[in-house]
Amino acid sequence: MMQVGLVGSAHWARTVHAPGLAGSSHVQFAGVWARDFSKAAELAKAHDTQAFRDYDDLLDAVDAVSFAVPPNIQPSLAQRAIRQGKHVLLEKPIADSLASGSQLVRDIEQAEIRSVVFLTRLFHPVLHAGIAEAAETGGWSSANMRIASNTMRVASPYSGSIWRKKPNAALWDLGPHMFSVLWTVMGPIIGVKARRDERGHIRVHAIHSAQRESHGELSLQARDEDIANETSFTGSNGHLSLPTVDFAHGGAASAYEAALAQLSHQERGPNFCDAHFGLELLKLLQECEDQLGQAPS
Repeated sequence: MMQVGLVGSAHWARTVHAPGLAGSSHVQFAGVWARDFSKAAELAKAHDTQAFRDYDDLLDAVDAVSFAVPPNIQPSLAQRAIRQGKHVLLEKPIADSLASGSQLVRDIEQAEIRSVVFLTRLFHPVLHAGIAEAAETGGWSSANMRIASNTMRVASPYSGSIWRKKPNAALWDLGPHMFSVLWTVMGPIIGVKARRDERGHIRVHAIHSAQRESHGELSLQARDEDIANETSFTGSNGHLSLPTVDFAHGGAASAYEAALAQLSHQERGPNFCDAHFGLELLKLLQECEDQLGQAPS
């Protein structure tokens, strides 16, 4: 069974990655490393595994690494794992710049290892089925996707997240979810336009191949009346809305289990949600960022 180590000890690592690894039927939870050893030790104890003081010691003990760290930290840590031949389960976005993301993908290609990008909407079983149905049905001329939360407006587990406090954080945090779904159903995205509306929400207009188009709305600081999580498609076959999943209460766990299965067995083929796809999403994020200004760091 594949031995997987966890890198990270913050909320997402504690509530999704660690319990997912501990309860997985696909992999063995081999240990935890984090910059704060005391937090790594606490997390490891909670799941009956070991904490590592040295990152290289963790790498020596595993076949793969699951990362739950910010996008500015992930590339350098992932590259060290990749260069030792370890498979990687990456968070989105895969990096905070095209340069570091591109180098990450080159390293993966050279090492010939598996990579999976944890895009919850593509991995959750119910949403995966709905997205697959929408893609198979086809005939869609337009799509609309709204992901507006109040995560950074009210007290939440992510209130202390530095990178999510940046002006365009909603783009980098929620944009990968939006673009991944729209790309999968509507086809490759060949152009984007991004702007900020009067409420501060980021609005995106995407052009797909065959001149299909989609519209997105993203916010981490939505007012209560503006909170939304909806995706719909319109075309010659009528109208289709994807089901809504509560990722804060079990949905993320189901998606993570599927991602681990993909990492260990490549169940949906070698290119499903891999780093190459993550890089395509990163290019779209950067194009939008250039139009909006002030990239995260």
